[in-house]
Amino acid sequence: MKITKSKLKQIITEELQNILAEVDPTKVLDPVQMAKKRQADREARHAELIAKAKVFGRADRLMKVLYPGVGREEMAFTIKQTDDEGTLANSLFGFMFPDVTNMDKPNPFLMDRAEEWIKTRSGDEEIALEVGGRSNSENLESILSYIEGKGMELGKAEFEKAKAHGEKFPARNVPVGRAATPGTPERAALDYLVSEKVSPKRRR
Repeated sequence: MKITKSKLKQIITEELQNILAEVDPTKVLDPVQMAKKRQADREARHAELIAKAKVFGRADRLMKVLYPGVGREEMAFTIKQTDDEGTLANSLFGFMFPDVTNMDKPNPFLMDRAEEWIKTRSGDEEIALEVGGRSNSENLESILSYIEGKGMELGKAEFEKAKAHGEKFPARNVPVGRAATPGTPERAALDYLVSEKVSPKRRR
């Protein structure tokens, strides 16, 4: 069968259309779509820079309140420490010192708790974690206790929420081990093991 030039051109055109249809549409854009994509990318980058600037500004303000008058070198020294204060400072401000730590952003939970703790204090003397180049152990202990207490409180609230959700929407078709199923030989063996009938093995 002889194929005419027009038929051959039609076959090639159809094949090219099929190939283009299979290609990711984000890679093949007309000029208008390309301009829109570039604009969206610029806006996303701009929004990201603004968000980073806000986080940096927030951390900087917090650092000046907790460590008034402390220079960058002293702060870097504190962040490098492996004690509780160093860990806290690193989690809050480490990202501002990329040459000292690999933190790339602050811990948002700790940022919130530190700001809350500051509001519970009355005056700079009750807030500063370092005065005259020395750690204020009383204030440090206070903020750490506050953070720990809030963590327990929030963790308990999340647990209760998850528990209520589980009771309201119980899981279905979840495989359960035979040792967890009452009436099975495996469960009986488990009950026997945890009962007082079995004495612990003595070490030789």
